[in-house]
Amino acid sequence: MTTDAAARAQTLLAGTAAAPHDELADILRILASPDGADHLEAAQHATRIPEATLRAMMIGYRHGGPAGAHATLAATPATIDVLERARQTVHASRAVGLGTITIDGGSLTDTTAGVQIRPGPDGRWYPFTLWRADEWRPAPGACDDPAEAFRAARRARAARPLRR
Repeated sequence: MTTDAAARAQTLLAGTAAAPHDELADILRILASPDGADHLEAAQHATRIPEATLRAMMIGYRHGGPAGAHATLAATPATIDVLERARQTVHASRAVGLGTITIDGGSLTDTTAGVQIRPGPDGRWYPFTLWRADEWRPAPGACDDPAEAFRAARRARAARPLRR
């Protein structure tokens, strides 16, 4: 979080900010801070995003910065070719193919395992685990390789087996 804030400040001071200002990322940077929960109500009012979603986005921010927060809100649009290649990469890397990996809403999901990966706005794949009834929570391990992101999701899912 500190690295992200420092990088943002550097680009602002240098006048080299290539991307437009991301107010949602700024709000989540504050929410992800140690006292951020105190600002949750104001953030919800400002963004009109439900509290549960903001809390999940805070976790996504902690794992992957602004891109992790945005991936938590929604998968970054990707072509069916990109998603299909990622699915094949994940499928080829699996030691045992018990579940079926589906392309669902721009994400790759294995409902049997309770894991999902989503493309993020930075080109990386973000791992998620099923929290409860179609509610996905971000997990650590975002990376360029969809197979590795899928393994990160599986590790995170194994770490909390009672939450399904």
